[in-house]
Amino acid sequence: MSTRGDDFEFDFFDEPDEETVTQRRRPVRDEPRPKRGARRPRGPAGPPAGLTPILRLVGLIAAAIVVVVLMVFWIQGCQNDAKARSYRDYMEDVSAIAKASTQTGKTLSSILVTPGIKEKELETKLNGLAQQEQQNVARAQSLNPPGHLREANRHLIEALQFRVSGLRGLADAFKSTAKLKDSDKAGAVLAEQAARLLASDIVWDDLFQTPATQILDE
Repeated sequence: MSTRGDDFEFDFFDEPDEETVTQRRRPVRDEPRPKRGARRPRGPAGPPAGLTPILRLVGLIAAAIVVVVLMVFWIQGCQNDAKARSYRDYMEDVSAIAKASTQTGKTLSSILVTPGIKEKELETKLNGLAQQEQQNVARAQSLNPPGHLREANRHLIEALQFRVSGLRGLADAFKSTAKLKDSDKAGAVLAEQAARLLASDIVWDDLFQTPATQILDE
């Protein structure tokens, strides 16, 4: 039995004839190519891709520097405000002490010129004024002066201590001279104690008030 090869068709699709294949492979030259749409104008070229992270980093660093500078000025401003407040609070406390001590001096002057006052009464009042002045000493010792006023504050305490010793000395002097008939001797004893009160004013003026004023001006 003979078998012909063309009796078996084993193609999945029918093969086209040669003319059809030729027409499909032949390029079409007569039809015009479609025109592409007009290109849009390009904008300004941006930075190169590798440079962008660097620029961002520089921007972040600049922003951080600005924040740090602002923080420094803010902290300095707060420190200056706190410093000014500490000086103001200290001087207000000193002013209150000075007013109380001045009032003690006015009371002393009034007592000394009181006509007909007895020695015992005078002694009691002088010791009472000395106790009041000792309270002013304690108030001055409890102050917390700013750094540049610490030395001046020590002289403030010294001036007040002179007033305490002067008042107590006057009380003792009046007691010791009550029966003394020598007026010159009695006057010398009283003058010695009064000199302590005068010394307190000198210490206040020269060693506290003057340097404190200069420091505050600066």
